[in-house]
Amino acid sequence: MNLNIKIVLLFCYIFSQNMLCQNLVPNPSFEYFTSCPSGFSQINSAVPWFSANTYGTPDFLNSCAPTGLFSVSTPNNFRGFQNARTGVGYAHIFVMPTIGPSDYREYIQVPLISPLVAGQLYEISFYVSLSDKSRYATNNLGVHISSSPTYSVGYYPMPYTPQINETSIISDTSNWQLISGVYLASGGEQYITIGNFYYDSLTAKTINNPSSPNFFSDNGYYIDDVCVTPVGGTGCLAALPINLLSFNAKQEGNNVKVYWKTATEINNNFFTIERSKDAISFEEIGEVKGAGNSHRILNYKFYDDSSIYGITYYRLKQTDFDGKYSYSQTIVADFKQDNDLILFPNPAKTYIKVKHSPSDNKYYYLIKNQLGIIVKEGILNEDYIINIEDLENSVYYLTLINEHQIIKSFKFIKN
Repeated sequence: MNLNIKIVLLFCYIFSQNMLCQNLVPNPSFEYFTSCPSGFSQINSAVPWFSANTYGTPDFLNSCAPTGLFSVSTPNNFRGFQNARTGVGYAHIFVMPTIGPSDYREYIQVPLISPLVAGQLYEISFYVSLSDKSRYATNNLGVHISSSPTYSVGYYPMPYTPQINETSIISDTSNWQLISGVYLASGGEQYITIGNFYYDSLTAKTINNPSSPNFFSDNGYYIDDVCVTPVGGTGCLAALPINLLSFNAKQEGNNVKVYWKTATEINNNFFTIERSKDAISFEEIGEVKGAGNSHRILNYKFYDDSSIYGITYYRLKQTDFDGKYSYSQTIVADFKQDNDLILFPNPAKTYIKVKHSPSDNKYYYLIKNQLGIIVKEGILNEDYIINIEDLENSVYYLTLINEHQIIKSFKFIKN
């Protein structure tokens, strides 16, 4: 073991009450190493981290490495660009292939400074960022906790169930996203393994970078700041800006209620609520003031009164007073559609009509082209017919609005 790591472990053992040492993960941000990485697959240099499967080749990236096309430096490297969340180093693993063998997986594993205590709750966390050249964004990044090292032969998913697992698709390539959960220790656990423990068929994905060259296109994530700390202690997670207990969204009438709960807040200025239709491109839709500093459970809520019917994704952006920010996991809300509204004909030549149930509703409509430019707008007549003879042959999007509420959107073709 590297002498620097031995000193760190000894320091943390002797001064166990020191806040910096409440984290049971040694070398949590991949700053210490036996040698600067000179190429791919050198996670073992970031002692005491190592690869958990024989054919897996996780990478160690650090600013000490030279730059270039196949660089393992930071912030520029063979997977794209990302500043380390802390320090100058981080790890990288592939969690789903786009070329080569199906179900290919990479895992990183580390022994904890001391075993977990039976009956004690621990909060386990790490930060991830999707690498720029990943063709897909996926879910199922998780942590398996064990009392002894876990190995597997080959490159397939390891035959273990992660105790902490992120079921939302992680698509952010610009920021670091926190993955965390609480674990009740049986006693004696001393190893954690990070990766995707599920087969391709059980892993959800969305397209991130369809133009990524084949050599770089496999789905990969950067990993930084891994933490295991007792719940209620003064370790690394206690120093996080907020401890988010829950985050949910549900339909209430013609709105979507977004609500969340925090256990602690430190230097928390405000929350920004962001919305997306594809879980990739998000827009800011509101802001809620934070509590600053708090050590009691607080409840927050925000009503999205411009919700779009169908599946919608939400996430929280938490910003400190010093301008630093972090993101929550992404959640889903299903805003039920009014099935009485139907657009026909489609494709259309001279007009489109909205079939509807008898009502006194008056709808304002917008028609946008594929660039999002409004090409036609007005109030639906009593026959719910819109003349489109003056539109060029193309694809368009019709949005119906009732009292400032988006009621339904349609895609149609003019030919």
